[in-house]
Amino acid sequence: MLFSFTMASYAQNKQSSEMRKLFKAVEKGRKAKKTQKEALAAEKAAEAVYKAHPEETGMAHYCLGELYAQAESPEVQDYPKAMDMLRQSLTELTENDLLPSGKKYLGYANYNIGLLYACGNGTPQNYDSAYVYFKRAQEYEKALITGYGKLLEFGLGTQKDLPAALMAYAEGINAGADLYLTYYALKYAMELQQKGELNPVVFEKYQQGVANHEFGDGNQGYKLIKEAVDSCYAPAYAEWGTGLYEGTYVEANKELACHYLKKAGDAGYYPGYHNYATYYFMWKVYGSIGGMLLGKQIQKELIPYYEKAAEMGFAPSEYAMGNTYLNALGVKADPRKAYTWLAKSAHHGFAEAKVLKNQVSLGNNYKEEIDREVSQTPDIIAQTKEFIAKYKQ
Repeated sequence: MLFSFTMASYAQNKQSSEMRKLFKAVEKGRKAKKTQKEALAAEKAAEAVYKAHPEETGMAHYCLGELYAQAESPEVQDYPKAMDMLRQSLTELTENDLLPSGKKYLGYANYNIGLLYACGNGTPQNYDSAYVYFKRAQEYEKALITGYGKLLEFGLGTQKDLPAALMAYAEGINAGADLYLTYYALKYAMELQQKGELNPVVFEKYQQGVANHEFGDGNQGYKLIKEAVDSCYAPAYAEWGTGLYEGTYVEANKELACHYLKKAGDAGYYPGYHNYATYYFMWKVYGSIGGMLLGKQIQKELIPYYEKAAEMGFAPSEYAMGNTYLNALGVKADPRKAYTWLAKSAHHGFAEAKVLKNQVSLGNNYKEEIDREVSQTPDIIAQTKEFIAKYKQ
């Protein structure tokens, strides 16, 4: 799934009690192992909205569309009905119905329709139509730029444009979307291309594998990504390792997953080190008998991997380093180092860092000094523009 949707930000002061009940019914119905009983309860709640608050009909249709499009249970999923509800919501929702932050629901509706077209769910697969809706979605809400960027990167429904895709991912990150791995995987390929070191056949297999996994034939996606792994393509190691850890492609194998993630980092794709450190810790500490007793020692051993990725400007690792020094995870607590890493991570768009850095006990003068120094370095948008300019030369 390209994006996880939520209705939590709908303007509270404009919610009727009937709409709040619908929200609860939809959130319940979206969960795994639910049945038609939950779907019928949501439809009943929507009927109450239509009758009591006709002005909220568009939002109610959107809610049902999201439920039928995004439900984890096959018994609740109903893609044709999702398409119908979402299309209706587009004709009924207006920006004036919602607070400025709530405008994103027009984006959500467009994104869900784009995803249905891209995956061929409830409608023939049509990348041209998916591109139109994905493009419209990100015009409403930049955090919804993922699908648009993917189609630009893969050349589906539009001409392949790697620089435009990279900028799309940067804009998504800047808007709060977690697109760091997607961004860095593409940037890594473009850097190799600049140096004349990219194998275009292997890169194409990797891209097709990811595209199939995202939008269609999972088995074919698995096959192509494995071929890229066998050709020693570093982002494929990371993709494969993540899939092995989560059981996405084949049966879960946490030890082998960590092997491939470390291999990605060793090959120069440093986000692989971040995932290696994260998954290795979870495997050894939370997944092993007596692992909790080894937590501090393992944290200490993993710091160099986070640090290597952080030094390359990978914002999730910068956040991890800030958290390490803030909470003395395998090191002595150091508020100044903690704040510096978190300020860098926040500057590079990592939303959680913006919150955590406010929890650091450090004098305001020191914080202002660090913030001033960090602000003089390029943010994710400026970095990407600079990189693309050099790439196009």
